Amino acid sequence: MAVETGDRRDQGGLEGRVSRRRQEGGVVSGSMQMVDRRIPETVVLQIDHAASPERRKAFIERLEPILPRLNWRTHLFIVGEDPPDEMEFVRELMQALARFLMERPFVSLYVHPVLQIGPPDGTESARWEELLDEVRPFQQQAYEQQTEARLLILPILDPAAGTADRDWVRAAQFFLERVAKPAVVLRGWAASERVRAAAGQEIRFYIESEERTGAKGLIRQLWINSVFEDLLERARAGGEGADLLSPCRTHRVIDQRSDKVYSCFHDWSIDRPLGTLEEIARSADEIAGDCGPEACAGCISRSLCSMTENLIANDRRAEGRKVHFELALAFSGKEQHREGIEHAARARDLASVDSDRAGASIIKGLCHLDLREFEEAERALQEAAGGAEDPGLVSFHRGRVQFEWRDYIEALERFDEALASGSEAVPRADLYYYMAVSHVHIQEYSEARPYLERWSQTGKLRSTMLYYRGLCDIGEEKFESGLTELQASEREGPAQQEMGNVLFYSGFCLKELSRYDDAIPVLKRAAEFDPGEIAVFNLLGFCFYKTGRHAEAVGCFERAIGIDPRSAIDYANLARNLREIGRSEQAIAMYRKALSLDPNIGFARDQLRILTESRD
Repeated sequence: MAVETGDRRDQGGLEGRVSRRRQEGGVVSGSMQMVDRRIPETVVLQIDHAASPERRKAFIERLEPILPRLNWRTHLFIVGEDPPDEMEFVRELMQALARFLMERPFVSLYVHPVLQIGPPDGTESARWEELLDEVRPFQQQAYEQQTEARLLILPILDPAAGTADRDWVRAAQFFLERVAKPAVVLRGWAASERVRAAAGQEIRFYIESEERTGAKGLIRQLWINSVFEDLLERARAGGEGADLLSPCRTHRVIDQRSDKVYSCFHDWSIDRPLGTLEEIARSADEIAGDCGPEACAGCISRSLCSMTENLIANDRRAEGRKVHFELALAFSGKEQHREGIEHAARARDLASVDSDRAGASIIKGLCHLDLREFEEAERALQEAAGGAEDPGLVSFHRGRVQFEWRDYIEALERFDEALASGSEAVPRADLYYYMAVSHVHIQEYSEARPYLERWSQTGKLRSTMLYYRGLCDIGEEKFESGLTELQASEREGPAQQEMGNVLFYSGFCLKELSRYDDAIPVLKRAAEFDPGEIAVFNLLGFCFYKTGRHAEAVGCFERAIGIDPRSAIDYANLARNLREIGRSEQAIAMYRKALSLDPNIGFARDQLRILTESRD
């Protein structure tokens, strides 16, 4: 019977953060949970630039009633396929937004229209100035009142195919000079290289590896970037666990062509609308709608994993590393270790210093350990060892890997390193536990005792400590003192999953002391706690046999065979008890079965010969 006890988690260092979240059920309270997701903070307007004036007017009339339901600082993205040069629809939308702000003095809107950039024709500057005319009254008001402008245009420049880099750089400089900080969409396999053309400029880049993705591709870029910014804000505010994986900021997508309104980017991608804009405009309700938590966690994970090129292009590797690292911890805390491994690996790849790479590798290794992927866990922790700020903590976790791998000698070497390091992050109670139990497993009972004594001084899990002291006594054939320790362990109230072990070894001590009648009720209780443990029924059957209760012994050995149909010794024990109650033919069959599985059971061979000779 295995001597390991229940699940052990350290309470310090990086893994301690994961452990505490697991114990709390992954629920971490924080101010972010108070955000009302019904109030949109990001709205994407997917428009048809070719729409007739009548359709444009009708759309704006349906849009205006929902503007008061937006967040007081909302970002609106205006996206359409192949935007024309004149941008008439965009200007009409800007005029409607300006009218709304005139009536709402405490509201601000940040508008991000997508503008296609082509080779210069001498008229583009005038068109851009016309677009900016809508914000100038608000800039003047901000200047006079020494406040922020409440209407800002922050354009997204989308270079047409074949446009030279110098042309979009010139357009970006135009808007920068007018306090309209632009972003630029770069597409194709060389997109990341083209960023260099604007070196030193305050420009945000959206990197699309595919050459032609159109409006849908750009909306997906807005999707993953919005999720990233939300996660970064949460991480900076100290959010973790459930905070990081809870539904993100309120995003809405409004498709002017179909009139559909979507609760979030994910619902837009699968065409699951809340309703139509006309329905929502007529309703007094908020623009409600939430994804399920699991769907949100998956969306968050996929979005962040799609951000790598954007992070590198915008020189945001450090921020990306932080978010990936925190997500690795959050997913590990929810026992979604595959996701944890993915984000830990990305955090490691984005890290610029050894200590950050080591921290990510530790989380990756611990996720592999929880998945019982010991080779991968050891490899990740070896990577961490070279750059870790706390080598002792890494040694401790490497010892845990070897412990679970059942290489107890190697585990002890790692635990010795952890102990010698003096690291305060290594949880002492757990370290003493692992060292003591490793010695027990390799039958070094005298070496185990000093660590059990140190463990007892921590006051942690006293019942488990007494249990292992009892095992040391059993290993040294001190059955009376072993029984005393195990009975003390039982009185301390071990965990449910450990009670079966405590009772089994108490019964074992009683059996070794020839107190079979006393052992039977103890082993019956052990069977109740651990009904799938073959050793319990084997030992209980033996005690019934020794007290002459052969029919009950038969029942025990039949249970043992039911658990393991290839247990030769239990077939032999069953045969012995069948013979005692006069069922000789069945006993012969069971002896033959035992010997077919293990020809080396001497008493079975002898008893079979006696039975067959007496029958003949």
